[in-house]
Amino acid sequence: MAQPFSSILGKLTFENYGLLRGQLFDSAIFSAHLAEVVTAIHNKAVTEPTLCPLYARLCDDLCDHLPPYPPIEEGAKEITFRRVLLNACQYAYETYDVQKHEVLEGVLKLRFLGNIRFIGELLKFRMITDRIVLDIIKELIGTENDSRLLDIHIEAVCHLFYTIGKYIESPSCHCTLIYDGYFRRLEELSTNPQLAPRVRYMVLYILSLRSNNWIPTWEMNEGYGYYSSDHNTKQKFETVVAENVMMETNLGKLETEKAKMKELILKKDSGWMEMLIRCMEHKSEASEIAKGKKFCQIALVFSWLFFAFVMY
Repeated sequence: MAQPFSSILGKLTFENYGLLRGQLFDSAIFSAHLAEVVTAIHNKAVTEPTLCPLYARLCDDLCDHLPPYPPIEEGAKEITFRRVLLNACQYAYETYDVQKHEVLEGVLKLRFLGNIRFIGELLKFRMITDRIVLDIIKELIGTENDSRLLDIHIEAVCHLFYTIGKYIESPSCHCTLIYDGYFRRLEELSTNPQLAPRVRYMVLYILSLRSNNWIPTWEMNEGYGYYSSDHNTKQKFETVVAENVMMETNLGKLETEKAKMKELILKKDSGWMEMLIRCMEHKSEASEIAKGKKFCQIALVFSWLFFAFVMY
């Protein structure tokens, strides 16, 4: 029996995709319902937008490997992974359209922006057509009387163009001229006083990216852009990201050990001392990487030590 699809999906990263790819295929094939597989991927994509390229790649691979399912009703079309996925993205977008005033902040806003970015990544894999994306941009970039809705609509358009920028400028895209019209609309909106300053900055950044062939500032030559040559190299950028990931991993282990230690203390189990030693090791590793960052406070460990003595 294949391992549940969602449990394997929760372990997926860019680094281990090659290792887990076969397990994901087997689990998806043996899954009782295709909709459950699509829902699991879509939920991960909209809540973890930085991993949208990874989940879009997974969808492209699953689309090639999963066989079509027989239709529920006689005479209907076969049920394919691609069709179910597009329905999930469309349903998420239409749900936002019904709850526009509730999506202005909080989790719903994050899910809406994540869904927009996921749609952009699917376009790059040609799992959806330019027509669908153009319809979305046309609806979002239209004039709105409510300035709050205009802010989130233009922010979503900026997220989308940041995702698909290089694709729409490539020779394989046959709708470049249509996209040009929407960029001219963004130029007009960049001076619109109804937009929040933060959103206007996003618009200006997208326009500057396009003028520089969609190359981010840190990929430019030395001395170019907003930052000095000491800070705009890709190598330094990747080093900072790797350090932050390693630090967050150690802090996550620390939180897990603290929870176990608390449970042992409440049960008056002598094993809590071993947990405390492991917590201090994780704390030491995270502190060395953080190099004095505020959220790595040694007081977290000693607070649990004080709690232990109070309990005894």
